[in-house]
Amino acid sequence: MAAQAAYAFVRNTRAGAIAAAWLVVLALVSTASAQVAQNSATVTAPSGINDLNAANNAATDSDPITIPLTLRKQWSSAFPGDDSVITVSRGATVIDTLNSDAGTANELDTDPTPVQVVRGETLTLNESVTGSGAYNQVLTCTGAADANPADGLTVGNADTAIVCTYTNTRRSATVTLTKAWTNAISGNAVSLTIGGGSAAVAGASTAPSTTTNATATALAGDTVTLTESFNAGNSANYNTALACRRTSDSSPVAVTGTGAS
Repeated sequence: MAAQAAYAFVRNTRAGAIAAAWLVVLALVSTASAQVAQNSATVTAPSGINDLNAANNAATDSDPITIPLTLRKQWSSAFPGDDSVITVSRGATVIDTLNSDAGTANELDTDPTPVQVVRGETLTLNESVTGSGAYNQVLTCTGAADANPADGLTVGNADTAIVCTYTNTRRSATVTLTKAWTNAISGNAVSLTIGGGSAAVAGASTAPSTTTNATATALAGDTVTLTESFNAGNSANYNTALACRRTSDSSPVAVTGTGAS
């Protein structure tokens, strides 16, 4: 807002006499890089008019400058039906909330009613996610000078309109299916497959110890199917057991179905 002047005609009446004075706005500061908009005004009595109270001829109005902040939620490979609640707080008071449901895997939700925030203040952004998926979370805010809003968003004096987006990308893992033979009949062979994931590569194994692992990528919350099929030999000659472990710490992963353990 550029500096400008404004005038208003004021009449003061006392004891039947009419005195005229002009109200002059002396300054209106630019709000481009300020925290507070301040307007000052004075009343100057015309020549020959006796001002009975010169002390009250000036006034200043100060208002904090507010700008809009919009919350957004971006899902990436989301588990359908997972939910997110995003809040922005001023101190202990929540001033805006965005509720998002992952109706589609890559849904983008935007708060239709931005909240007004004050230049110079620091706000707290938070998100909670519920559902079947596990996600990597990233928070970014455009239109803000603060490059790290995760530890508190400080609204800069030059900020004009801020959009803060939580992006949640569902975590993925590589699933590997291998084969171990015990007292096997040499030459017996199986094919190994993984279903329900992506980028699946089939494997194979020939007794007693030649194996090419099957692999696939699975997203957190997904169910994959692990299968072996005999190409040579008879499965009835074997007791089959399936066991799954995490590669990170060797802890067991629950499995269900025929031959599971």
